[in-house]
Amino acid sequence: MVPFELQLVPVRIFRNPFSLDPHKLVLCEAREMDGTPALGNRRQQCLRVMEASEDHKPWFGFEQEYLLETPEGLPLGWTSPTPPPVVSTVSSAELGLDKVFGRDVCVSHCRACLYAGVRLTGTTAEGLPSQVPPPQRETEGCCLD
Repeated sequence: MVPFELQLVPVRIFRNPFSLDPHKLVLCEAREMDGTPALGNRRQQCLRVMEASEDHKPWFGFEQEYLLETPEGLPLGWTSPTPPPVVSTVSSAELGLDKVFGRDVCVSHCRACLYAGVRLTGTTAEGLPSQVPPPQRETEGCCLD
């Protein structure tokens, strides 16, 4: 392996929901030592596109999805590796709380985001009972910092 160095450039500071105040979480972008964006860093490219389309006032929604698993590696609420039978063609959000697993994790995630200062617009359940409702954020334009 060839050693390499990258610069971490702070772009946003959040309150730390885990260690609480006065501790902070710092969102950084990775840059090469010459200041150019590191491989995989598309933030500057995204900012240029957003600035070019600013007059159109685009709206964007962001979500973070996750699937909760048991220590045995099964999706939360499953008793075997075989998926449970499909109860309905509607979203698990419409099936009731007894069919959606991990809601407490979703609520805790949302509370942590709100404490940190991450703006949320809500959550939505996904297709699998153990695919918890992710926090969502919708915004006019794009706030990348």
